Amino acid sequence: MKADAYYNLHRHLWSIVAREGAQKGRVIAHLPRVLLADAEMIVRPAGRARVRREGRKNVHAFVRGTILPDATSVPAGVRPFSYNPREAGYFTLRDDDTRPPVRRAALVVLDGRRALALDPRP
Repeated sequence: MKADAYYNLHRHLWSIVAREGAQKGRVIAHLPRVLLADAEMIVRPAGRARVRREGRKNVHAFVRGTILPDATSVPAGVRPFSYNPREAGYFTLRDDDTRPPVRRAALVVLDGRRALALDPRP
């Protein structure tokens, strides 16, 4: 199933929004761990501008992909990534001092507050 996932600051879980089917556009689950294949990292520019202008958070950045069944272990070769609207208008790799952009990944593991990408690409 195709879905969007974002970290919910109130529930401290990942909110899952359906991208297809009868529940399209609705939050269908709140999970502590999510695996997404063929992931795309999306930042809506208008939402980012609003955060910077008003200083209040809103949901404008998320990961879109195909939800996979949960695995018990994190695959080798994953790299941490994050998003900060005050730093850049895109997700960045955290383990690289140059903070290169990440817009796609073969696999994304969202676990607790960690976001990990396998084969991240600009």
